[in-house]
Amino acid sequence: MANKEDKTNNREELNAISGRLKILENRYNDVRKMIDFVETNMITNQRKTNEEIRESSNEIYNLKRSIEEIQNVILAIKNELSLKSDKEEIEVMKKYTELWDPTRFVTIDQVQKMIDESKHHHVEEKTEKKGKK
Repeated sequence: MANKEDKTNNREELNAISGRLKILENRYNDVRKMIDFVETNMITNQRKTNEEIRESSNEIYNLKRSIEEIQNVILAIKNELSLKSDKEEIEVMKKYTELWDPTRFVTIDQVQKMIDESKHHHVEEKTEKKGKK
């Protein structure tokens, strides 16, 4: 009888150990699934992060190019403005213009007309003098 009881106890212990082993296997499988899920998520997140970094790098590159273009435009404007006359130079030019008074200058056509009129007038005077003699 003791043998039967021992066998029964052994069976019960074996069943209990077997039950605990199944629970541990289930837990191990659950942990394995969670690890696989986490690994998959990490790989997906890493790919997203790498893509975002690539996009950010492209945006930074484009921003740098835009800034360089803006700097070039500003430099060109600065150079153009340095070529412009300042107020003092304009005042000096105004004084010279007023001094010279270009409205009193004659044109080449006007000079030619005056020469022609003078020649014509001179010829008339000569013919009058000849006529009086």
